[in-house]
Amino acid sequence: MLSRKIENKIAQYLKAFPVVAIIGPRQVGKTTAAKSILNALSEEAIYLDLESPEDVQKLIDAENYFKERENRLIIIDEIQRNIALFPILRSVIDRNRKNGRFILLGSSSPELLLNSSETLAGRIAYLEMHPLLFSEVKSNFSFKDLWIKGGFPNIFLQEDAAMSFEMRIQFIQTYLERELPIIGPICVVYCFEKFIKDDCAYAGAIGQLY
Repeated sequence: MLSRKIENKIAQYLKAFPVVAIIGPRQVGKTTAAKSILNALSEEAIYLDLESPEDVQKLIDAENYFKERENRLIIIDEIQRNIALFPILRSVIDRNRKNGRFILLGSSSPELLLNSSETLAGRIAYLEMHPLLFSEVKSNFSFKDLWIKGGFPNIFLQEDAAMSFEMRIQFIQTYLERELPIIGPICVVYCFEKFIKDDCAYAGAIGQLY
């Protein structure tokens, strides 16, 4: 497991805010970082994934669910799939104002940021998680490794170069078909795909200089 610099920030924010939101693209390491923090803090926590029908069912009566577990830290993954939870979180937090109650994980969609900031103003802190930094991997890997494979942990740690390349292709395709519609109609998918190709070509040309 790679140690991420953001983990120290998460721990600091949990001591100062009732809710810490970690936003960023899929597979960037948000869930792993959150669970790593919990292990370091030795806290018994609850993990809920809003892509799991079983976990969604648990939150049918979300207000009572949270109130009955007010002494436990709750991680809610894929929070952008149920923004209706934000008013409930505000109500529960205001009844028992205590820091470090919730960690929310999700994409940085405009709708998510707008609803969470309006509803949980003064109660929430945001941390944006990026792909791997060279400072996080330089003890075991070269800069060339990071430049070629990119910073998404699973893809970066794939030892088979051909498979790593295939994983990158699959990731880009999934992002275009699944993630962009969640973020919102901010661009035409075809145009964004062309932008990615142009950007890769430019990055490759720059890489040849070094």
